[in-house]
Amino acid sequence: MATNRPTSLGDLEVLPIEIREEIYSRCPQAALGLFARASRGAEEASAFIRLLAATVNAEPESYQQADATRLAAIAILKRHPELLFIAGTVTDHFGRKIEATPY
Repeated sequence: MATNRPTSLGDLEVLPIEIREEIYSRCPQAALGLFARASRGAEEASAFIRLLAATVNAEPESYQQADATRLAAIAILKRHPELLFIAGTVTDHFGRKIEATPY
């Protein structure tokens, strides 16, 4: 990763955290990944939403990885262990809304 990524969220920074979380929760997973790679602040802000989605869907860290058992949720938790017991709402692939912690 580039070390000269911007650390702020740009224009999103003026919005309250509740509004930003709502925006992030409605973004597709791929868009959040691109957003997170563009800014350190965005990576931190969207980590919880990406973690919930990765937990529910049991997504691999990468589809080109050698070890198929490495999950994206584990990679996110290694960077943000404080997110393990925070509750949130996520929609699974059947359209059910689940309120739970990543644990």
